[in-house]
Amino acid sequence: MTLENLIYGYVPDAEEKLKDMTDDINYIEKFLNERQLELPEAYGLPFANHVVMMVERIRNNECINMESTSDEIQPETAAMAEEMLQPLFQKYQIEKNESEIKLMAIYLTLMSENRKEIENYG
Repeated sequence: MTLENLIYGYVPDAEEKLKDMTDDINYIEKFLNERQLELPEAYGLPFANHVVMMVERIRNNECINMESTSDEIQPETAAMAEEMLQPLFQKYQIEKNESEIKLMAIYLTLMSENRKEIENYG
């Protein structure tokens, strides 16, 4: 199931929220697909909601600020999250936001672990 379909299926007021976000959501999905990353089914809905809310925050320059959780985030995953989000920061002309990067890195960690599990156990 595509990220856009998940959003339409589960996020309240999805049609209104997605009206101007389709390109950003498709970009995120393409980024994930190119790296063969997908969430376990149980995390699909929370991730879809996170993406919508994150894009809204970035577009409105209302990014979150949270205490550091970098101890639990691998540097490679943080770098991948930054690579994913940097074009959005640039598009909406806002400074890089470490908190948004860390939140996305958490999901990317889940996706990477899911991919390894699939590779190991089919």
